[in-house]
Amino acid sequence: MVPVSVCRSANEGPFDPAKVFAILSANIQNSARQEIHGVDLAASYSFDAGDDHFDLSAAASYLKSKRQLIDGMPTVQNAGIIFNPPNWRGQGGGTWTRGNASFSTFATYVGGTTDNRLTPFVNVGSFFSVDAVAQIKSSAPSGLFKDVGFTLSVANLFNRKPSAIRTSSPTDPAFDSTNYPTIGRFVSFSISKSL
Repeated sequence: MVPVSVCRSANEGPFDPAKVFAILSANIQNSARQEIHGVDLAASYSFDAGDDHFDLSAAASYLKSKRQLIDGMPTVQNAGIIFNPPNWRGQGGGTWTRGNASFSTFATYVGGTTDNRLTPFVNVGSFFSVDAVAQIKSSAPSGLFKDVGFTLSVANLFNRKPSAIRTSSPTDPAFDSTNYPTIGRFVSFSISKSL
């Protein structure tokens, strides 16, 4: 909720809107104007090859934006600047399924940015990671293992780290945590059962 104060003449009696001489709004305005342009592309394809079924997909996004902080001031670039969305993002991969087993792998790309907080400006490298998930469901018709599923997943398979950025304090994160994942390789295994 935005705090708003109504200033009126100090007089006795009920509130009279005609005697209000000012309304003060304490809202925070991040920018006077912002322009955003972009393109999203996505494609998917599924097919069968014998007993195997494949689902493939890919998506990419391009973003360009600028903002004006105060009326009359020049606009500044927003997208592609550190701690703001990068210009490019993309993801692609697929899933193979045969019977009660499946394997999925997807690659994710997050474009680099420019660190303009200090001169000279420097580029912050892009980030590329691969995730994989293997699943199998028990084919037991009855008993304890009926409808039991096993899932093994690996996020950031190659343990990629985000590019280092300049910091002014040893307690500041040495990477752009707004855009790039901070967790390295993460492996999980789960067992589930449908009731």
